[in-house]
Amino acid sequence: MVGITDQLRATKPQPDLVDRFYKVVEKLKLENPFHCYQCFKCTSGCTSFRLTEIMPHSFVNFVRLGFVEDMMRSELLWACCQCLKCKERCPQDVAPVDVIFLLRRMTVSSGAEIPEDLSKIIMNVTETGFIQGIQKVKVGETSVDREQLGLPPITLPNLEKFSSVLMKAMEEQIE
Repeated sequence: MVGITDQLRATKPQPDLVDRFYKVVEKLKLENPFHCYQCFKCTSGCTSFRLTEIMPHSFVNFVRLGFVEDMMRSELLWACCQCLKCKERCPQDVAPVDVIFLLRRMTVSSGAEIPEDLSKIIMNVTETGFIQGIQKVKVGETSVDREQLGLPPITLPNLEKFSSVLMKAMEEQIE
């Protein structure tokens, strides 16, 4: 994986994407990323930071500097585990996770490919209502299901209604 800093050295800011980004920020009434004063509180609490190179304050800063397309192409965009700690910790209410969600949406809207694992999750959610199917787990040498573990059965969603709501949400355009 190419580091985000290395990736940015080879590019220049993209003013058209920055304008598009800020129009959506305004439309969604999100806090303006320029209000971030880089205190690092978001990064210090970031669950994904412990596993990847992602630093929420840097993400916000690169967007502020105009590197929207680079952030959209970064694999780190998809590394956020959406724990929302950055949103809770930000004294300026900038919420790096909102920036990340918006960039993800712009990436998908642009037709760019998303990570294969994420595609599988989306397919499972649209087809079953769950991120993954109901599975057995290994306990020692034996595979057991929920009932054997004494867990309550999972209530399946009304797939027709769920799919209808999901498709409507996916068709809505912010831009």
